[in-house]
Amino acid sequence: MTSLKKMLRVDDPCDVFGVHGVCGIVGCILTGVFASSSLDGVGYVEGMTMGHQVWVQLFSVAVTIVWSAVVAFIGFKLANMIVGLRVPEEQECEGLDVNSHGENAYNQ
Repeated sequence: MTSLKKMLRVDDPCDVFGVHGVCGIVGCILTGVFASSSLDGVGYVEGMTMGHQVWVQLFSVAVTIVWSAVVAFIGFKLANMIVGLRVPEEQECEGLDVNSHGENAYNQ
C-alpha cells in the first residue's frame, strides 16, 4: 500500500478519504436503496421510486464532492500563502514529533 501511495503521490497516513470518503459515498447511495419499505425501510414519498431516490443520492454525492474540492482548494491555497503546507524534507525525515513538538513519539 505504501508504494501505491508514493506512486500516486498521496499523503494520507490515516486513509481518511479511503475510510470516510468512500464509505460515506457508498452509504449515501445505499440509503436510496434501503429506504424501500420492501427492504424494511421507511419507504418513499408518494410518486418516488427507488431509481429516482438513488439518482437524488448520487446527485447529492456529486454536489458534496464538488463543494468539498472547491473549499479545500481555497483553504489549501490560503494556508500555503500564509504559512506553507510542508516542512523541509530534512525535518520530515527526522520526524515531526521531534521538530515540531520537541518530543519523541516512540521510545528509542
